[in-house]
Amino acid sequence: MRQYVLHRVLLNIPVILIVVTLVFFTSHIRPDFAEQRAAQGQSSTQDYAAALKAIRHQLGTDKPLWRQYTNYLWDLAHIDLGTSFITHKSVGKEMVGRLPASMELGLLQILLAMAIAVPIGIISAIRQDTWIDYVLRIVTVLGVAVPSFYLGTLLLLFITKILGWTPPLITTSYREIWESPVENLKMMLLPTLAGGFAEAAVVMRLLRSELLEVLRQDYVRTAWSKGLRERVIVMRHAL
Repeated sequence: MRQYVLHRVLLNIPVILIVVTLVFFTSHIRPDFAEQRAAQGQSSTQDYAAALKAIRHQLGTDKPLWRQYTNYLWDLAHIDLGTSFITHKSVGKEMVGRLPASMELGLLQILLAMAIAVPIGIISAIRQDTWIDYVLRIVTVLGVAVPSFYLGTLLLLFITKILGWTPPLITTSYREIWESPVENLKMMLLPTLAGGFAEAAVVMRLLRSELLEVLRQDYVRTAWSKGLRERVIVMRHAL
């Protein structure tokens, strides 16, 4: 087991290095951020040049590209994610501050996905090749194919235009669940539905496939031959 885990970790190192390298060089494709910063509030060419030089030195972009890349890898190895251009705070601290909301959202999406996927997956499996199965399979294909951000946009339009309700934004007025449970759940409603539906589609397809395979096993056929009810066979033996 240890050798397997070590083998998987070693295989992931090149993948991580490739992703990190792509992120670094992709960030250099966009326009120079230092030029945008230096142009703000400068009335003369001399002031602009001085501000540009100072900002580039602060960001380290005045160094050769290979040097920037090695410094980038070194900082990542020491879990130094730099400073945010927007808030001028440590990126690591910014991420830690947003971690509770992200964890809560992930947990709510998992709970919603399980609540949707388990009963739908069971119904689709035990009603294989019926119109119910076909409808549910079409819904799951849509759930996998439609991106979460697009589904979220459609849900937002439906909630605001049809239902006439505008959900509060997490980015501007986030409330902890222990401070105000109702307001917190209102904020989490839309992203939970958007992400949970996509996760439910994946889980439902996996559950249906595995359950169909189990229902073909000999011990399940034996249970059918004994005259057990379908609910007992599925819930007690198949699952």
